[in-house]
Amino acid sequence: MSAYLFLHNTIFYFNKWSVSSIIALFLGCLLFPINQLQGFSIKSMLGMPSTLFNASSSTNVTYCIENFSGDIEQVNQIKTRYKIRDRLQAIAENCQKIAYAETEKPIFKQNLKKVDSAMDMIVAEMLLIFYSGKAKTIKDIYTELLHSPNLATMGFNSELLLLKLKKLLLAIALGLFPTQAWSGFYSANGCIVVKEDGKLATFHIIDEASFANYLFENTKLDTPSSSRHRFGMLYQQGKQHYFKLNLQIRFIH
Repeated sequence: MSAYLFLHNTIFYFNKWSVSSIIALFLGCLLFPINQLQGFSIKSMLGMPSTLFNASSSTNVTYCIENFSGDIEQVNQIKTRYKIRDRLQAIAENCQKIAYAETEKPIFKQNLKKVDSAMDMIVAEMLLIFYSGKAKTIKDIYTELLHSPNLATMGFNSELLLLKLKKLLLAIALGLFPTQAWSGFYSANGCIVVKEDGKLATFHIIDEASFANYLFENTKLDTPSSSRHRFGMLYQQGKQHYFKLNLQIRFIH
């Protein structure tokens, strides 16, 4: 029996209203006996793919638009179907560089840095890749990150970068939130994924690698409401121009 509890052959059914954000599950694992109540995060695919990391204004990331020579109003008037992507393109065509400046909320940056000292910069680059239309899934974004000139000076090889991304996904799944200080330790011992047909896929940190691989293969970045979360508009403070993007992570299916 694997220590990673993936219940392919066990079928459970949940009504939508019976799924809570955190549940206590009594584990009985033959290989690694655990006879105590343990906290699990739970993600439900009933209705639509669940978010792994919910968007809010606290998950905004701010970029400095260096030497912008275009027209702010003209950029913000872009209302196409992919308006954030098209605004970014218009900005890029009229500036020297789009550079990561800061997270909107300091606590979010602090939490990211507890995962890895460079994680806020990695997340900022992930968002640029996604909103530029280059990649959507975490797996494809990882491939793009390997060729990112903004990360080239950090000396990340493919194995190290992959490890950092998986650590981020694990931290988010097991207790990292953008609005409250994170201890750096997991607050849950695993995750239960309720699939569309009611079947359960259960992961435990006993086999952290399997859980990390699942998250890496099955998540993507997503675009939330830009008006609700106040991002995607070019603005000026003093002589400097800025633009915000937002982080939301969702399961693929």
